[in-house]
Amino acid sequence: MNAQAVLGYLVGLVDRPLETFRNIAPHARRAWVVPALLMVLILGVHSVLTREAQADLQQRVTEYVLTHSRFASQLSPAEREQLLEQQRQARGGLFDPASPMGFALQLSLSTLGTLVGWLIWGGVLYGLALLLGGEDLTFAPFFNVAAWSWLPLGVGLLVQAAYVAWSGTMPIYEGLSFLVASGEPIADLFNPLHTFLTKLTVWQLWSWWLLINGTAAVSGFSRRKAAGMVLPVWFLFAALQVAPTVISSRLQGF
Repeated sequence: MNAQAVLGYLVGLVDRPLETFRNIAPHARRAWVVPALLMVLILGVHSVLTREAQADLQQRVTEYVLTHSRFASQLSPAEREQLLEQQRQARGGLFDPASPMGFALQLSLSTLGTLVGWLIWGGVLYGLALLLGGEDLTFAPFFNVAAWSWLPLGVGLLVQAAYVAWSGTMPIYEGLSFLVASGEPIADLFNPLHTFLTKLTVWQLWSWWLLINGTAAVSGFSRRKAAGMVLPVWFLFAALQVAPTVISSRLQGF
């Protein structure tokens, strides 16, 4: 694919996604490289612009746990203060997003996670299409649908990075999570419903629309049937992603 074709596909994702995915399908073996390169660039920019804010938020969360959790209540004031001081001194360590190693690790994990996400989504949609009667189907077009449909989420990351660069802080209430705001932002991070509603953004709606159109384009199904495949899978995956918040909140006694 040349640059003009790539630009046409990117524009087509906005105004004619069904036709665009039909045009991408013949290039299934290599078309995923374009969104892969774009996502690596986006993740790199996001990591650079947000690493300090992420490190600050991580410290605030740790301090909240050390002062409000069930286990914190068993500590003496001296022990609690000692742990808080150790946590502050840990800034710049391997897992601190603000450190060079932490930045590299975060970028690597984010990139790997994105690729794994494409594989999972592509595999699930491919399998469902076969079960629902699709014929002469291969995995590669569905993998490409997942890859290109991820780009709206990348746009969302750029918007978030711009906000962080302007405000200096990570946004807590994204999507519809403001509906369950309690006035205690850090406490809300341990609310499973807050975690779920954070995912319901305009970028996610756009990604759904692309997944539906892409699935319809490469499977030959109607958009309604494609939506019946995409949306239940997304809600299942979203529930699985919320599970760690449920476990953490129960363990911490929040």
